[in-house]
Amino acid sequence: MAVAVCLAAIPLVAQVRAVPDSILKARADSIARADSVVGFLPQAEVPLLTEVGMTHRWNRDSLFSAGALTLADFLDRVPGLTSLRANYYIAPQVGSYNGDVSRVRLFLDGIELEPLDSRSGGVPDLTLFPVAALEELVVERGANELRLHMRSWRGPLRVSAQTRADVYTGDNRSNTFRGFYAKRAQNGFAVQAMLQQRSTDDRRIGGDGDATTALVRVGLVRPRWSLDGTVVRVRYAQQSLSIFPLLAFADLGRPIPRFDQVQRDAYLRLAFGDVTKGAWLQVIAASRQNKENSPRREADATRGFAADTGSRADTTRSRTQYVATVGWASPRATISVTERLRLGENETLHQPSARAGFNFGRLSIAAYAERNPFDEVTRGDIFVRMQPTARIAVTGAASYGSTGALRLPRDTTDSLELTFLPVAKAVRGEIAVKVGKLWLQAGGVLRDSAVLRGPRLFNRALPVLIEGRAVGATFSATGAFFKGF
Repeated sequence: MAVAVCLAAIPLVAQVRAVPDSILKARADSIARADSVVGFLPQAEVPLLTEVGMTHRWNRDSLFSAGALTLADFLDRVPGLTSLRANYYIAPQVGSYNGDVSRVRLFLDGIELEPLDSRSGGVPDLTLFPVAALEELVVERGANELRLHMRSWRGPLRVSAQTRADVYTGDNRSNTFRGFYAKRAQNGFAVQAMLQQRSTDDRRIGGDGDATTALVRVGLVRPRWSLDGTVVRVRYAQQSLSIFPLLAFADLGRPIPRFDQVQRDAYLRLAFGDVTKGAWLQVIAASRQNKENSPRREADATRGFAADTGSRADTTRSRTQYVATVGWASPRATISVTERLRLGENETLHQPSARAGFNFGRLSIAAYAERNPFDEVTRGDIFVRMQPTARIAVTGAASYGSTGALRLPRDTTDSLELTFLPVAKAVRGEIAVKVGKLWLQAGGVLRDSAVLRGPRLFNRALPVLIEGRAVGATFSATGAFFKGF
């Protein structure tokens, strides 16, 4: 009798459990189908990095957790680069690589961010572009040039809206407010928005100001292709900055005058395939505009800087850029070819380039070559990493550039003089040893003669110099030092 009851109870229990399981599974399946991502908005390719330890690559979580407020905060961690800062947060910041402020270049989604404001002299201000608008930041450290490849924020794109708000406050009356919104419809239409406002008020020496950034993107996501349009607008205002506030009675002036500008980047991108696997193609039409509304500056020979006048300069500069890139990628190799066409200021400039990377585990090799239309120089870089054991690695890079010529400002005025550029050659090498979880690295860099620009953001009287061969040494420690440190 007991046996019969047990046999009868077995199917009864199984039937009771099957009902809720099937309901939950059906509900989970329906939710997954409703919120599944059928594709992704496009993303730009990034180079194969040959560094050891921290490869100078930050994803979105790392960008926020690092505590960095500007691009200069990230570049401070790169051997060979020195950041030059006028003050905190809003005041100009410039990166000097191997002693040359013109050897730092910025790329956003495959578009080169060319400095257009009149005060920069062709040197990018690292405070302008907002870190909050990025999804990934990759630093390509060549022997003679540093390239920052930035991928703008793409999501995550779900049917349910994704939102986030951050509020920061600190000393010098520094405040940052930013908010994010992202959503995708069932038909693949996607929308994203980001708004950030940051300000600081330093009553001691000035250089304070505020900056407001807005990013809006709309796109259409499909399994094999995607299309998106993006606008990034930065309104940036910086107050006058004194370097000798305690000697104001001496009338030493203000070497960094007030500045007010609006910078806008807009682009439309069509992409086929995935840049991380298989064949892919991307076509971009981009426009960059810089509108300045600042006090006019005149050279002051007695003080060596540009003084403010009562009148104001309303200057607008713009340039259009068309980019077409075709490539192929696999876990072991990546190859791409790019044609960059620039239009603006009554000139048309072609800038072809090619990139390749091969990862064989213990050996990685990468190469990059381009023809720069501004100075008519053909440059090439090669990167190598050899890791014979898990705790020893050797890395190196070599750069070569042909002779060229470039019109550069030679005094405090905006007049340009033709400057001939010597052959640009540089080489670096490092040996890294892993101790515990810490990579200890030491190396050196050799740079041939070069034309060095001055950081005109700080002082327009700084001349252009032709300097001979230079040798330097680099040391770094990367990784976990002790437990969570």
